[in-house]
Amino acid sequence: MFVKNLTAKNKGYAANVIDYIQNSKHKESEGHVWEIYHNISTPDTQTAKHEFAQNNRFIRKAKNSVYVYHEVVAFHPKDTPHLSMDVLHQIAQAYIRIRNPNALCFAKPHINDSMHIHFCFHSREYNSKKSLRMDNTQYLRVRQEIERWQMQHFPQIQHSFVYLKGLEKQPKTPEEINQHFQKHKEHQLRKRTKAPINKDTVRAKINQCLQQSKDSKTFYALLQQEGLELYRRNGKIYGIKYKKHCYRFSTMGFDPERKTKVNQRIHELETLHLELEEISKNKSINL
Repeated sequence: MFVKNLTAKNKGYAANVIDYIQNSKHKESEGHVWEIYHNISTPDTQTAKHEFAQNNRFIRKAKNSVYVYHEVVAFHPKDTPHLSMDVLHQIAQAYIRIRNPNALCFAKPHINDSMHIHFCFHSREYNSKKSLRMDNTQYLRVRQEIERWQMQHFPQIQHSFVYLKGLEKQPKTPEEINQHFQKHKEHQLRKRTKAPINKDTVRAKINQCLQQSKDSKTFYALLQQEGLELYRRNGKIYGIKYKKHCYRFSTMGFDPERKTKVNQRIHELETLHLELEEISKNKSINL
């Protein structure tokens, strides 16, 4: 299943998310559509909005404080025949338990061309200052755990595996996981804009300059000729600046020092080869 996470830094946004989830139109044939009011005293949306607002008092006032997590669990269309209301309800309950059983949460499925479940989580546990925030490593584990649970309880749902599919190829270290999520964000941006993103432009220019460089000095000079400003920290060059953004060579899969050394070595070997050919030619003439 695909799990998408959105954050809101506006303390009044919870009411908007709850209204959006609640007022979704469904196919008439689906009949009754369940709702989950987890750790909410009364099962109605007005109480949910009120208790989300009350829980805001546990959030420290800061510029970038997150108030709400809007999360969506989506399934492959081929699995739709196996996704009854009861199955979706059990999956939703399991997801809340795995995500955080102490969370304040409102959830409801949206039944249309693609089956998916919406969750509105408060960013703090119920009546607590403890945050629901997770880093990429932790959140990937949650996504994998809900898929393991699904595999165990509903093996007939076979087409919705995303985070366990080819698990041996999944990123393992925090650095690999961060790169995995970054690549996913870039892919989604390309799909929305249907055009190359700035990072694609930067990557192409870096690759072109690397191919033409025989040493680091030439490489950095070519980058500047392309209008790319060098990004330095403590006197060392780590990447380039482009349109107010910094791009590290390492995060884009480049190792300029190694590449330029390789190019330099190739240049030396080519020069040596030419010299040997010249020597061989001279010997033939002398003979």
